[in-house]
Amino acid sequence: GAELFAINRALHWLVLNQPLIQNQEVVILTDSLSGIMALENHHHRSYSTITNQILNVANILKESTANLTIQWVPSHVGLTGNEKADSLAKEAHNLVSETEAALDPKEMNNRLKSTCLERYQQQNQVEETYIR
Repeated sequence: GAELFAINRALHWLVLNQPLIQNQEVVILTDSLSGIMALENHHHRSYSTITNQILNVANILKESTANLTIQWVPSHVGLTGNEKADSLAKEAHNLVSETEAALDPKEMNNRLKSTCLERYQQQNQVEETYIR
C-alpha cells in the first residue's frame, strides 16, 4: 500500500542523489510492520510488483553506493521523527494532486472491474428509464 509506495519513493530519491550517499550508512525507517513483512515475504501476490521494485533498487544501491537498511520502528510512541512523518503523510493525503505510481496488477484488475461494473449499472439505469 501507501507505506511501500513511500519506501519506493525514498529509494528512488536515493538513486537520484547517489553522490550524496556514497559510502554512507543509509537507514529508511518505517512504522509499517505490514510493509516490512511484505518485503520479507516478497512472493506474496498482492504486493509483488512494488516489493520487487523496492528489493531491486535496494540491491542496486547496496552494491553501488551505500550500506542500506530498511528498519521498522513502533508507531504512536512519541518518536519525534515518526510523529513528524505521520503529520506530513496526513498533509500529503489531503493534497489534490495525484502522484505517479505503478499500480499492482491485482489492484489494477480490481479497479478495472469496479469501473466496468459502475458503467454497466449506469447504462442499465438509462435503458430502464427509456423502456418505461
